[in-house]
Amino acid sequence: MASIGSAGVGADDLPDGPSWDRSVCGLVEEALRPSLIYEELCMRGAMLALGSGSFGDLEALGLRVTRDLIADAARSAPIFGISSGLSHFSVVPCGEDCLVRLAIRLAPGSPRFWGAVAMFLAERGDLTRAGAVASASGSELALRDLALTYPVELIDAGLVRLVDEAVKPHKGTGPAFDLARRALVLVGARGWARGEWQETAQDAEEGGGEDGPPESSRRLLTRLQVELLSACRRASSGEAAGILAAGSAEEALVREAEASGSRVAQTIAAHLQVLALWLSGSSLEAFRMLMLARELRCQRPGVPSVYSALLQLDFEALRCLVGDPSSAAEQAGLACAEAVLERGGLPALGDGARLRREMAYAVAGEGWGFTDLGRVMGRQGDAGETAELAVLHLVASLSDAADGSFQQANVHAWEAFRRAAENGMDDIACLATMAERIALDGLGEGHRAAALVHEGVEGIASDVQALVSLHASLGRSGKRETGELTEQMRRVSPRVGLAALAAFVVRADRVRGAMLARALPGPWRVRLDSDAPQNGSAAHSRALPAPRESRASQTAIPPLEVCVLGGLTLTMGERRITEKGWRRKTARSLMALLALTPGHVVTRFEAIEFLWPEADYDRGRENLYSTLSSLRQTIGQVSGEASYLITEMGQIWLDETLVTCDVDGFEGLARSVVGGSLRDDEVVAACLRMDGAFRGGACAPPVDPHGRLQARCDELMRRYVDVLLVGAEAALRLRDVRQAVWFAESASAAASTREDVVACLARALGAVDDARRGLAPEPSDDL
Repeated sequence: MASIGSAGVGADDLPDGPSWDRSVCGLVEEALRPSLIYEELCMRGAMLALGSGSFGDLEALGLRVTRDLIADAARSAPIFGISSGLSHFSVVPCGEDCLVRLAIRLAPGSPRFWGAVAMFLAERGDLTRAGAVASASGSELALRDLALTYPVELIDAGLVRLVDEAVKPHKGTGPAFDLARRALVLVGARGWARGEWQETAQDAEEGGGEDGPPESSRRLLTRLQVELLSACRRASSGEAAGILAAGSAEEALVREAEASGSRVAQTIAAHLQVLALWLSGSSLEAFRMLMLARELRCQRPGVPSVYSALLQLDFEALRCLVGDPSSAAEQAGLACAEAVLERGGLPALGDGARLRREMAYAVAGEGWGFTDLGRVMGRQGDAGETAELAVLHLVASLSDAADGSFQQANVHAWEAFRRAAENGMDDIACLATMAERIALDGLGEGHRAAALVHEGVEGIASDVQALVSLHASLGRSGKRETGELTEQMRRVSPRVGLAALAAFVVRADRVRGAMLARALPGPWRVRLDSDAPQNGSAAHSRALPAPRESRASQTAIPPLEVCVLGGLTLTMGERRITEKGWRRKTARSLMALLALTPGHVVTRFEAIEFLWPEADYDRGRENLYSTLSSLRQTIGQVSGEASYLITEMGQIWLDETLVTCDVDGFEGLARSVVGGSLRDDEVVAACLRMDGAFRGGACAPPVDPHGRLQARCDELMRRYVDVLLVGAEAALRLRDVRQAVWFAESASAAASTREDVVACLARALGAVDDARRGLAPEPSDDL
């Protein structure tokens, strides 16, 4: 143990978990035994609270430190990791709260002393430990001083509750209280309504005026950080365009933050720049800025940062939009950022970042759904983030159209236009009219869609104008006019985000999508060509390696076949695992989650939240290790042999070179049928294969607290019905009325209340009657 502190062994090289913490705490209690003299107890308690440092730090705190006391501690208590020169110490890593509470409980010291320790830790940037010391001291004064001096730093470190408790309205008044309260309002902390922000902002502006005493450098830095938070709110509320123009107040704030030397201020300033660039359509510039700001978006060991995590999630979203490949290091950073946001206590900021990422995934073709969309929209609306809401409604409209939910797509398109028009976002308003046209076409209201134009919207960017004009001309104008518009588009260089959106429109628009894909000129086709599905499944580059030749075909490793349609069944060569072959329900649910999730990859945090929603993270992590071990035993995965299941970089996924899933084949077949690229006889043959493969739908999960898997099963059911309707119409055109009735009745059994299903069944039965009377069925183009 004596070599731990002095040999340079880091925290990452040591074990962790409850058993390790109990062992270390036992050594701490022994090191702080009551028989020690007063000075030695004080010194050892302060060392535990600080965690690491020099003995000069202890003297700066007013402690009496002698060489004899240091030598005795080095000899009798190796847990302190005192260096051979007796100049520095580094306590064995353990749960910070555990060590701090023990130090304060066992070592003498007044609340004022522990408050000084907390301020010392905050000054050197260890906000997490500083908060633990102030909270464990039980001193309201220590908590208040820390929260009023470092409010934004504590919020960024995820200690929102500490600041909230210290600056509640009844705790006091003054400029310092006003700044801290305003910061809580601007980050969307729980319990701080937007109405309070107006009053707090006014009070904050009055503090430190010309008639009052000059503010300290620390207070001025806090004021700068709060003004940056306010600028971020304005950027999200519809003022993104021009907010960083030369000479603007926000541009001066950014320059001041860069010169301040404060990492927190610089990180918030970077977040402001990203929001302003992204929401004004300059996604490539935002991506380049974050590429250069790698140090700001990466988490430092032991120093969590909420705004660094926001930058990392925004970088992942922008990476998808610009089509940049992901690296293992970036994926590891993304998993770390997710963990920080999960524990950060700021759900509004976290939801906004995740939603921006999900929007980027949808536009780039790497995902379709949104997580808890209604709740997040309501929260952003309450916070006044109308600019982000306008973009979100636009992407949600196209995503719903791609999924066949045209009524909901129409609602989102109208809401996107309304919010964009209110905030002067001309480009988004123009694109919203295109989304509404797509929704109306899907609803069968082509006459309304044809009459829908973007009149009254001025100041539209040339690339947006070109895309919307071409889309509106398809299907209602002659080839000559369409060709002229295509030629005009060749002369317009599209922004990266708009080129990705054009590819998204191709996938979402069932009426004009194929025509738009053929009409788009070369510069607009970059994302369209790169997003083409391979091997019958959508590309998914978030965590999985690039497709390569199957290792199962090169070696004697049997491939693993996962079937979730009709019940969860695993097959490995001659070995078969059915529903009754699972030892643990959680292992079965985890396999179902992996199989049904697009790309077959989930983060550890998602798995823990899915399987044990009520458990804390530490308990959930232990349960997950046990479940993963059980799952490996079930599938026969032995260390050093086949790795069907991979757990790296905070993620869990199925190795696509060894594992195949029937859902992938099902969805690939569905896309080929609905996409309209097959002949009628091929459509009928494909529908017959799908009807046999579906087998009643995906397995019902025994553990599904948030309904995530059930929603996925419902999505597969909708696609199954859509395919059967296309097959029924194809059969009618081939005059195969018996097969048409079969498909229509199968669709009716799965979704008897859908209007298009009822209409299709009526046409098929009518064709049967016509066939009996010797009349040929009339082809229908309704689908």
